[in-house]
This record gives sequence, structure tokens and C-alpha cells, in this order.
Amino acid sequence: MKIPVRYIFALYLQLSFISAACQQHVSLPFEMLTINDGLSQGFVSSIIQDKMGLMWSGTSDGLNRYDGYKFVIYHHDPSDSTSLSDSEINCVFEDSKQRLWSWSEKLFDYYHRKVIEVRTLSH
Repeated sequence: MKIPVRYIFALYLQLSFISAACQQHVSLPFEMLTINDGLSQGFVSSIIQDKMGLMWSGTSDGLNRYDGYKFVIYHHDPSDSTSLSDSEINCVFEDSKQRLWSWSEKLFDYYHRKVIEVRTLSH
């Protein structure tokens, strides 16, 4: 089946416009934060911004909360039952009830904002 030249030309024009539109640069404000700013570790495995505007990042050295000014770091403390179950955080997410969850190798923790403690769910 032979495709008419006008169809090929129309497709070429459409792709050219799409390509030009995709090349427009949008400038977004961005600030890189490092261990020099208080981040607990240089490798971040997961990062989210919660509904309250706080940035949460999971690292192999704890859960980091950033409020735009400073970091607060949550670690596992064997003598504290309200601490994280593990300091190596693989994933951080917020559910529909605005509970912040972190996942380590085998356990889920959630951060109870009103009491400022961590609760662990085991399977």
C-alpha cells in the first residue's frame, strides 16, 4: 500500500511542532541539599513532599524531615520503642489520611504527627 506524500508531509509537520513544543525550557526553582546542610547521608532512596509542605527523605542513615530551614533526622534506637524499626529507609510515602509511612527491609513504620512518635507494623 502506497501512502500519499501529503500524509507523510502532514505527519512531518505535526512531529516538528511537537518537537519544538517539547524543547521549550521551563525554569523551576531548585535547591540542592547535601550532608553539609544537615542531610543524614548523601544517598537518598526516596523523597516526597507531604500535604503540609514538609520534605521527607529516606536514606540508609534514617528518615530526614526538612522544613525549608533545617533537617530533623529520625533513627532507630533500640532503647526507644517509639523510634524507627530500622534506620535504613527504602521508601517514604503519604497515604490518603496524611499518615507518613516509611518502609525498611521488612517492616513498615508510620509517623504519628500529633504524638511525634513512630509506630511499627510487623507482618
